[in-house]
Amino acid sequence: MNVSAVSAGGLASSGSGAASGIDRQIERLNKRKAVIAEKILAVATGDDEQKVKDEKIKALKMEMQVIDMQIQQLMKKKMEMEKKKQDPSQADEGDIGPSISELIHPDDKSQGDSIFIDMKL
Repeated sequence: MNVSAVSAGGLASSGSGAASGIDRQIERLNKRKAVIAEKILAVATGDDEQKVKDEKIKALKMEMQVIDMQIQQLMKKKMEMEKKKQDPSQADEGDIGPSISELIHPDDKSQGDSIFIDMKL
C-alpha cells in the first residue's frame, strides 16, 4: 500500500488579522492531516486483519478529504478577502454599516411583538 507523507507547513501570513487567522486555521488543518497520515501508516503496518485495516483506512481517508475541503474553503475565503482588499468596489453592502436614518433614529427598530410609543406632552 502506498502511503504518502503530508506536509504540515502553513502559508505565509498576509499581514491582515483575518487572513492570518485563516492561515492559522489552515496550518492546524494541515497538522491534523499529518496526524491522520501517521494513523493511516500505523493501521497499514498494524496486526489487524486486512478487512479491518481497509475499513479503518477508508474512514481515515474520508476524514482527510473533509479536511481538504475545509482547507479549500478557507483558501477561497482568503482569496475573496484579498480581492476585496485590493478592489473596494467589490465590497458587500452589508460591510458598509448602518444607514444614516438608523444612526439618527436608532430607537425606531422593531422590538419583536411589543410596540413602544414615545410621546412627549
